[in-house]
Amino acid sequence: MSPKELQELKEWISTQSDKYLLKIVNVDSKDYRKEAVEFARGELEKRGLSSNLKAAPATTLTLSPDESEKQVALNSETKTTVCKFCGFALSSTAAECPGCGYGTSYGLWLEEEKELEKIAAKNAITLINCPACNSEVSNQAAACPKCGHPIKDPEPVKVSTSRPFVPLKKKNVPTSRMPVIGWIIIGFLVGAFIGFQLRPSVPLVGQLPFDVVISQGSNLRGLDRMLVSSAQASFNIMIVGGVLGAIVGAIIGGFRAKK
Repeated sequence: MSPKELQELKEWISTQSDKYLLKIVNVDSKDYRKEAVEFARGELEKRGLSSNLKAAPATTLTLSPDESEKQVALNSETKTTVCKFCGFALSSTAAECPGCGYGTSYGLWLEEEKELEKIAAKNAITLINCPACNSEVSNQAAACPKCGHPIKDPEPVKVSTSRPFVPLKKKNVPTSRMPVIGWIIIGFLVGAFIGFQLRPSVPLVGQLPFDVVISQGSNLRGLDRMLVSSAQASFNIMIVGGVLGAIVGAIIGGFRAKK
């Protein structure tokens, strides 16, 4: 590993808890790099903890002969085991390890037994006296089988306050309605067509053709250039007609959109 990676590993080790470092050193050392185990052991020593926790030394007591016999019997019944996380020697009936604080399998079993006892006590069936006829009846019975007097309070009926879902009916909205922009385009084209039909006539020539009007006489050559002003006037009349038609189309489209 590079010096930078070693430094990052050392900083990460320093942020871990005592329990996790003990687990790295004593349980999962094969799963970690040698450097990580060494850093964890050094961090534990820095914190004043030993990486190899052992059981506390036994205290020597002076016992009477009767007490000695009781102690021998107790020691034969009490088995010892080792914490799988830190290696601390502890009694097989210990709920948690005094070395690292991890819970033992016996402690887990003890908690489960307590929970089962609570459930059994809650659902225990006992005989009580009916308040009406004084006959014995189970406390779990809904009513007395002799007189019919209710024993357990009936569970309250849950009344839903939410309104039932009622699907809304779809309105008959016409889908073929033309938008206003369509009416404007149609109005412009109709107005431009009317304006083109109303273009002025030129003496000896008559009304100019569409290609001359739309190009405003730019395609005329020779003496025909004299007709450029008439072509421009015809073009202006066509555009004015298109604008008026677009205005009328917008009014019609807006009116129909409100319906």
